[in-house]
Amino acid sequence: MRSIVRSGLPRFRVVVGRLEIDFKRQMFHPGAATACARIVEVHERKCVVGHALFDGEGNCTATLRALMVSLNEETHRSMPFDPAVRAALDRLAASKDGLPT
Repeated sequence: MRSIVRSGLPRFRVVVGRLEIDFKRQMFHPGAATACARIVEVHERKCVVGHALFDGEGNCTATLRALMVSLNEETHRSMPFDPAVRAALDRLAASKDGLPT
């Protein structure tokens, strides 16, 4: 999302509408962890950001799906994404590695 916010697109706000977390295996301290995230779905008023957490051996220890809702800052109600923002989100969701193209 940071790359979209800093890209010169129109200002937009999203809020968390739902979180789904699946804990897959235990992690131990001390240890290393890697967190990854990407846009996985884009809809008119919301997008889904997928997250995964991996331990130091590369095992997936948790996954999370965050449903992010586009919010009108004045009315505090959901609203459609601006077309330019929607296009940027669509490009990220469609990219092979989840990075801007």
